[in-house]
Amino acid sequence: MKLPATFGYATRVWLSGVVAGPASLVLLTAVLNLLKQGSVFQPNSGGGLAFMGVVFLFGLILSVPSWWLLMWAAKIICQQRWGAWRKKWMLFGIASVLTLIPFLLLNFKDPSMAFENITGFFVPFYWGAIAFGIFYFQLPTQPPAESEQPQD
Repeated sequence: MKLPATFGYATRVWLSGVVAGPASLVLLTAVLNLLKQGSVFQPNSGGGLAFMGVVFLFGLILSVPSWWLLMWAAKIICQQRWGAWRKKWMLFGIASVLTLIPFLLLNFKDPSMAFENITGFFVPFYWGAIAFGIFYFQLPTQPPAESEQPQD
């Protein structure tokens, strides 16, 4: 079974969000600790590192449907006769919505609180990493449809 060309693109974008999102959060936290306390790590930071591991695991699991939908959207959008930037902006809009959905689902009892508690703190980091991936990675080129291929 051959995977679609958009599989690699969507996977790179997805992994950039899942890995770079939490990593940028950890980096920011370390820099803020360094500036405030003169040390990168807070005393008793083992709990914080365990928490980040849980965040990474939840981000990985909860974003699998978004990854699949991004791959599907990229396949449809890449078949259009649009310029690369227009395609990327379309994917950016779709990915932005797909990034928010898991955070809203985590707060399904009161979605209005989704961005006011601890989960809302992670949204900009995941969203920023995914946005970076969409514009950084090259879109796959789709071969023309069979009806558009030259006849021998």
